[in-house]
Amino acid sequence: MNGNLAHPLTLPLTKNLAMAQLCYFAVLTILLIMVSPGAADGNLGSHCVYSHAGPCNSSATNLIAEKCNPSGSGNYTHNSTYESNLLNVFSNLTFAARSSRAFYNASAGSGEDQVFGLFYCRGDVDSIHCLSCVEASASHLKGCNAREGFASYELCTLRYAKRAMVDTIERSLGNNTCDGPGGPTTPDISLFNQTVVTTMQRLTGRVTSGNSSSYFATESAKLYKDLKVYALVQCRPDLTGKRCEDCLTEALSLIVDACLYRGQVWGMYFQPSCQMRYDVVPFFNLTTTFTSPSPPAAVGSSSNSSGSLGESHD
Repeated sequence: MNGNLAHPLTLPLTKNLAMAQLCYFAVLTILLIMVSPGAADGNLGSHCVYSHAGPCNSSATNLIAEKCNPSGSGNYTHNSTYESNLLNVFSNLTFAARSSRAFYNASAGSGEDQVFGLFYCRGDVDSIHCLSCVEASASHLKGCNAREGFASYELCTLRYAKRAMVDTIERSLGNNTCDGPGGPTTPDISLFNQTVVTTMQRLTGRVTSGNSSSYFATESAKLYKDLKVYALVQCRPDLTGKRCEDCLTEALSLIVDACLYRGQVWGMYFQPSCQMRYDVVPFFNLTTTFTSPSPPAAVGSSSNSSGSLGESHD
């Protein structure tokens, strides 16, 4: 990597691609073909692509990040009141997902044994895969044996704690992942980086503008010939617009430093409050948004879509 490579947030767009950029996009095109849904073995690894049958590789149960006892609040005792309340919360959350909710928060108990929990599914996920993801999350977190924990899967995030979590950003629980060693790199990838940055900024503005019916948006941006960048942003529905904006702005900064600045062709950031992701292959559902009882889902075009998330209930 060239030590003089400019930071992606300050890179200007240029009309003429340098030879290095052309080589970069040629490699990206080859990568796109290799990881397309028609790949021979069908194993797409981290580049999970939607097919007509639903998310590939059982991505509803593809664990992205997890933390048990993140605040150092200790463990609970088996067969204790706290464990009973936690199991009740998990039961309420899975019942809500079974009732086609894409977001839900619940609590059980009182005092020192009170447990709070919530989940949200990605805005393009149908109710079947949302339920599968929430069930997997609850099952996984039962093994924590801690008074607090969270699990982020490809299609949902579930968080529980001994305190209310409404309208909170938990930066310490953030996790970013990028393309591993050996990914395509070049001394000059300014067009790719700037396209990702401006697309993410545009999506962040769209979901926090006050005119959006949800905190979820996707977009595909053309890069070079048939090569595109696919981007997704989402905030938990209980956040205020300002907190959603703050969460996504920080997510973009982390993605720039950890992924784009190092020449990575895909990257994502997850925390219990928001998520952001980009890739050179379509990893989200381009045609289906989550169906929720109220309000009805808003379906966008194949290149831009916004989904409506379910209601919040105490």
